[in-house]
Amino acid sequence: MTDKPMSAKVRQVTDSIWTFSRPFLRSNLFKIGGRATAVRLSNGEVFLVSPTQPDDTTKATLDKIGRVKYLVAPDYEACFALRMNS
Repeated sequence: MTDKPMSAKVRQVTDSIWTFSRPFLRSNLFKIGGRATAVRLSNGEVFLVSPTQPDDTTKATLDKIGRVKYLVAPDYEACFALRMNS
């Protein structure tokens, strides 16, 4: 039996901030939660902090929010998520 990845839970916090919560394996060993935060700037561009590996829900929501222009990946897993989807 294989574990099917869970879809991201998207929550709109304010008119310009969204969070994307999704579990992942840290160091491929420990199941923990991951949370990305998207901030829509006044010019319509999006600042994305600590991206997780995007699923269809995340991609569709980001497409609606605006164009991702800035990315901040503060740790290895966030960098890995970026590399997996570039």
